[in-house]
Amino acid sequence: MVQMKKNSLRQPSIKTKKSPPINVFWDNLFTIPRTTSCMAEENRKAIEEQIRAEMDGQNSSIFVNGKFHWVKKWGFGPVSYLLDYLDPIFKNEVLQEFKDIHRAVMAENPENTPEYKDPFDLAHKIAVSSNEKRTQLMKELKTFEATHNPIIFQLSANAVQIMKALKKFRWFINYTESDYAADFILKYDLNGDGRLNPRELILGSIMMNKHTLGSKQCTHCFSRIGRRMSALFTYFDCGELGFINADQLWSGLPNLRRPTIQYNIFGYATNESIRTNSVNDFVLKNQSTNDAYLEKDEFVSGLLLGIWDRQVSETAILDDDVRNLKSLRWTDNKTKDVIANNYALGVARVRYANQERERMEKFEREKEKEQEKALKAQARQE
Repeated sequence: MVQMKKNSLRQPSIKTKKSPPINVFWDNLFTIPRTTSCMAEENRKAIEEQIRAEMDGQNSSIFVNGKFHWVKKWGFGPVSYLLDYLDPIFKNEVLQEFKDIHRAVMAENPENTPEYKDPFDLAHKIAVSSNEKRTQLMKELKTFEATHNPIIFQLSANAVQIMKALKKFRWFINYTESDYAADFILKYDLNGDGRLNPRELILGSIMMNKHTLGSKQCTHCFSRIGRRMSALFTYFDCGELGFINADQLWSGLPNLRRPTIQYNIFGYATNESIRTNSVNDFVLKNQSTNDAYLEKDEFVSGLLLGIWDRQVSETAILDDDVRNLKSLRWTDNKTKDVIANNYALGVARVRYANQERERMEKFEREKEKEQEKALKAQARQE
């Protein structure tokens, strides 16, 4: 048990620098003013959903079954195209934050202290247990070693490190829990080894701080990137209602100032609405308060969780695109959307075939008229 002091709820104040005005973020993120975007958004049509299945060739399951049923496929399925589009703007900065978090937690001393012992440390339990309990614990340790990857285990943070990090980083702590470090591990320990590997730790850092992402009152809680993502949300929220829908996302996204022409989901013109299912999927997977709408914290955490799902494994935080499978979706130096291109070609073929049929039908009608005219002229001569 962790003994809490009477003043443990009091958090020391942190001096912070004044954040720049939100329009500074907008100038860097978008190509046109927010007012122009919001006026145009009123004239845009609602999102088309009918092409979802035929465009992606899959009905991606949103939920993962089992104890961690709440863990969704935030980075895969139709939403992967939206994340491809946003990666050039956010991915590198987010991945650096992920690495900093893992590095900082792992830098903490993992050894048990007089004040706190790792409750999942079987070796320690065996050393201090009676002979009667030791036999059972030895069996548990043997089973554990046979079923868990030692490489992943060594790259994972234990409860002692988590305890120190939660306090030092000023992350959210539920002081009603008798052992909040153990509680943190149990919430995010997807493989059940009593530790948090890189994938589990980063997931926990996002979910535990979901309502304070971008805050300056904590460290390693996505302060700057959270504010940049929040600036996007505010730009899209033309009515300033505190929530946005898929239509607003689809209308505002083309205005983003992107450093590349790669992964452009608007490459076949916005009026084609070829990739609208990507924003639908994003909203669907991250909505919680209101159906079909996202609040700011849901929007920001949704982007972070999407990048997490695509770039973080149990052993590493990945800079490349091996895990996110972009190569299966894009060709021609990452500028051509494979499925959308095939779809557009199919539409073009059908349109051409219809035009050709109409042309032939018109030709036949004109030919019949000429023949009829010729017959009438001949009849008058006779």
